[in-house]
Amino acid sequence: MSRKRMSRSWVIVLLLLAVVVSVSSMAVVVTSPATPEPEPETAKAETSQPAPDPAPVEAPKPEPTPPPAPKPAPEPKPEPPEPVDRLLKARMQANETAAVATSRNVCSAQAVFQASAMVDEDSDGSGEFGTFGEMSGGATLRGSNRRIIPPVLSRAFKAPDQFGRVERAGYYYAIYLPGSGGRPEGEQPTGGFVANIADADLAETTWCMYAWPKEYGKTGTRTFMVNQTGDVVSTDCHRYTGSNGPAPDAAFRPDARTSGTIVGNQAIGTAGNDGQPWKQVN
Repeated sequence: MSRKRMSRSWVIVLLLLAVVVSVSSMAVVVTSPATPEPEPETAKAETSQPAPDPAPVEAPKPEPTPPPAPKPAPEPKPEPPEPVDRLLKARMQANETAAVATSRNVCSAQAVFQASAMVDEDSDGSGEFGTFGEMSGGATLRGSNRRIIPPVLSRAFKAPDQFGRVERAGYYYAIYLPGSGGRPEGEQPTGGFVANIADADLAETTWCMYAWPKEYGKTGTRTFMVNQTGDVVSTDCHRYTGSNGPAPDAAFRPDARTSGTIVGNQAIGTAGNDGQPWKQVN
């Protein structure tokens, strides 16, 4: 009887212990708060403070484009040759300028010579125009054995050639005085005139001179003419070169009354007796 009681008492004790343990476990479960799972650090950072802006990422700089290879310089095209060499052209211009200046010098010399009455074949007290030889002192004066002293023209004109021309700076010069009826009379090869070959009355008012290139296109291109009016006129004619000078009436205005003479009017701004246009030189 006593052993049965003791067995029951142990059973009860064991049951009570089991109950106590069970209750304790429940209490622990009830009273212990659940431990939250740790959040990711990134989540905490987001909730705690705003994340700093990410550092700007620089775009990769493009590599510099190499400069294009230089194009080969084009070969220079040969310039067409000038029709006239520059030096030759300058020389011709200088010769033409000298011819104009000489024409004016001769005009001035004629004015002095005529005003001084160095030649007065008709003895009327009015002087007559002269030739290259007479004005330069290279020839005796018409109607006398005297020479002009001092000369009124450069002594470069004292010795005309066999055709009565004087050559200077690439140009030929020829002077004419009026003969009978105004017909032109050229200078003698030795300079001067034979006595009474010129019309004394017409020679008091009329004379003319031409200057043309010794070689057209090389020493000049223009031909010049001057007379007692003092006007210098010019034309460009390839025919007037060397021994082929203009006719004495070439630069005169065509007029049936004065055809073939040198007593007419100059062809200024119009064609002369030679058909060439003549214009005044300023």
